[in-house]
Amino acid sequence: MSIKNIRTDHIFWLLFLLAALVMLYGIIFNTFFVDVILGFILVAMGIQKLSEDINNKVVRKNQDILGEALDFIVQWIEKAQGHIRHISVKNENRFHSWDVKRSEIEDKIERNYRDLVKKIIEIENRLNELAKRYEKTEEEPTITGLSKRQIIALNYVKKNRKITTGVYKDLVKVSEKTAYNDLIDMVRKGLLKKIGSGSKTHYVLAF
Repeated sequence: MSIKNIRTDHIFWLLFLLAALVMLYGIIFNTFFVDVILGFILVAMGIQKLSEDINNKVVRKNQDILGEALDFIVQWIEKAQGHIRHISVKNENRFHSWDVKRSEIEDKIERNYRDLVKKIIEIENRLNELAKRYEKTEEEPTITGLSKRQIIALNYVKKNRKITTGVYKDLVKVSEKTAYNDLIDMVRKGLLKKIGSGSKTHYVLAF
């Protein structure tokens, strides 16, 4: 209760006491006119006092409601902040997990890439070795077990796509039997492939 309200209460009760004394005086000395006036004054002051009390109660009630509303808002804000912090921590953990997985995937890709490059280099080296061997074979055909006649036949097939026993016999100047045996030997070695039979027999590259 404020100082102003305390002063108002004191004034009210002093006036009330004064009115009571005046009414008592009117009763004793039969002066009812004064009593009526004082009664009206007292009633007016009582109504004023009652109105102030009601206003004070209404103000206090509104203040209580406002305080409860503010408390509710503060609690809601605190809960929202806690929920936001929880989501933030959860997202940070999720992002960290994604970073770890991404790092693992990148490492795996890099390892696979290195392995692939290594295999490609190995394949290139093997191809180079095979190319060198092939070149060396062309320069020195006897290394593969072919005769000079068979090398001539092989080169002929490369240019003309096929060869027959008669063509080969005339090409290297050998008998028909020798020509047939040379060609069959090249078939066994996987260099030529026999096509047809009888007079239509011819040979093509097997690779």
